[in-house]
Amino acid sequence: MKRATMEARVAALPSLSSAQLRSEWLQLYKAPAPSLTTDLLRRGIASKLQEKADGGYRPATLREIERLCRQLGRTGEATSGPSIRIKPGTRLVRSWGASVTMSWCWKKASSTASSNMPRSAALHA
Repeated sequence: MKRATMEARVAALPSLSSAQLRSEWLQLYKAPAPSLTTDLLRRGIASKLQEKADGGYRPATLREIERLCRQLGRTGEATSGPSIRIKPGTRLVRSWGASVTMSWCWKKASSTASSNMPRSAALHA
């Protein structure tokens, strides 16, 4: 599906009736629409149209979603773990405008990068 076609179809969603939204859902998902409000039906349809135009989720994202669903089924809650792991000795560099900030991770990494940056020096270019 071309991007312009997708954008036109998404723009038309607010004018569709509940029955028309359910028909659109059936066409896109190949399954009857669940019992959702018209707002949620529009959002689900828009998401599917964007997926068709831009491509789906990356495999890593799909694996994370599946993992969270399994965890939710087992424990009743879903929490994501730290997305990055920083090893001691890692040099972190952040630039903004004309300044560069460098920090070093000097102890065992925790779940947030900011707690691993006790020392920082700003270098001005």
